[in-house]
Formats: sequence, C-alpha cells, structure tokens
Amino acid sequence: MKGFWGRAALLAFAGLFTLACDSEPVQESTSEAYALRFDASQSDSTAIRIAEQAMQALGGPEAFATINYFSFRYVVQSDTGKIVDWRHDWDRAAHRYRLEGSLGNDHLLAYFNLNSQQ
Repeated sequence: MKGFWGRAALLAFAGLFTLACDSEPVQESTSEAYALRFDASQSDSTAIRIAEQAMQALGGPEAFATINYFSFRYVVQSDTGKIVDWRHDWDRAAHRYRLEGSLGNDHLLAYFNLNSQQ
C-alpha cells in the first residue's frame, strides 16, 4: 500500500506540472493571466476552494506573481506513520523544478526545466 500511494503522489505531481508547462513562459503579472489558463468547469468546487485559499494565503495573485522561488513539502501520514514525504522546489524566475522524495526503499531526486520539459 505504501508503494502505491507514493507512486500515486509522484504521478499526480508530475502530471500537474507537465500540464502546467508551456513551450513559452506565460506572463503572470496580473490575475487575468491565471484566468486565461484555468477552466473552472473542468474542476470540482472543493479543488477550486482549496486553490483559492492557498492563493490568498500567499497574498493573492498579484503578490504570488512577484515570488521568484516557491518551496513546499507534501506529506501524508497515517496511524502507522509517514506514507509520503515529497519536497518541491520551484524556481519560477529560471523555470526550474526540483522534486525529492522516496518510493519504497528508493530515494528519488529529479530536476527539470519547465520550459524545455527536460
């Protein structure tokens, strides 16, 4: 079960950032730039509410657009202990992404460029 959830988390985040990648950088200086890329009809209301809360916690779209570096950890715990622990580091200015975590006994570290998708 532990391996399944770890792989599921990795695939979810890889999919999220693959879909978010464009061949050209997108101007993110206004909230309208986000609106042009997001279709609310393709998501559920809970996901939209969580995304809006996260954006407000970051100071709103205008403040988020000025952030050059963003880092967070995605951790899932159960009664038996930690299931998933992935560190995400996003250099928005250079369009680089770093993902680090474990799948079973394997420690994984991935670097990729969001523009070139390499």
